[in-house]
Amino acid sequence: MARVAFIGAGNIARSLIGGLTANGLAAADLRVSDPDAAQLAQLAERHRGLAAFASNAAAAEDCDFAVLCVKPGIVRAVCEEIAGALAQCGGVLMSVAAGVPLARLDEWSGARLAVIRCMPNTPVAVGRGVIALCAGARVSQAQRDAAGRLLGGVGVTVWLDDESGMDLVTALSGSGPAYFFRIVEAFEQAAAELGLPADAARRLARGTFCGAAALADNDNGDGGGDVARLRREVTSPGGTTESGLAALEEGGINRLARAVLAAAAKRSAELAAATAQ
Repeated sequence: MARVAFIGAGNIARSLIGGLTANGLAAADLRVSDPDAAQLAQLAERHRGLAAFASNAAAAEDCDFAVLCVKPGIVRAVCEEIAGALAQCGGVLMSVAAGVPLARLDEWSGARLAVIRCMPNTPVAVGRGVIALCAGARVSQAQRDAAGRLLGGVGVTVWLDDESGMDLVTALSGSGPAYFFRIVEAFEQAAAELGLPADAARRLARGTFCGAAALADNDNGDGGGDVARLRREVTSPGGTTESGLAALEEGGINRLARAVLAAAAKRSAELAAATAQ
């Protein structure tokens, strides 16, 4: 099994640790570092056997992957801190920091490490994540395969040959769960305002959206994954669904989707530009 160090114990690190251990990776093969002692203690309590460190460099020693789960503004300092330990054991540097390109990661780690940039999302915690990856020039096929096996246990992995797509990936799958939660929240609230009991509105909205998502994801060879076809199947001419969809179209759903992705991708690009300075 791979030995994995998580540098930073924030939301995405906790989600990955939860998903990996649920998928069978032993907590003893994982380690985490963070300056927040209370956060480390909570993780160690939840995942017995997980090693917790105050020192990033100590966590990175003798590991196969060091996963940077820190804010973009401190990635440089952390890379410089752990590069020596990681180079000594031949480990792969894997960064989930939004907007930090491979060139900067390579430069800040002393141009001596295999570097992978990836963008997971929080559903990795329940094994239903989406993880986009882009490999640097020093990543071997064996290391790429190992990264795919590791993260494939917590979701769908998508490798990109062109790093320029990572800003849009960040906007779509990285930030996407928040868009989904906000939509469900809006429909829960609307149903309650229109007369349903709040608990019924909550259960119906969440069950409907999550069930529809599962159906869309159930590509069983008969076109089950074709969302346009699924939409048409539940839309009877002149019926209630058609009326509801008409309101969505009138509200400019396609335009809004493009605006959402463009805004988030623009912010990702801005973060990348800031790290280059």
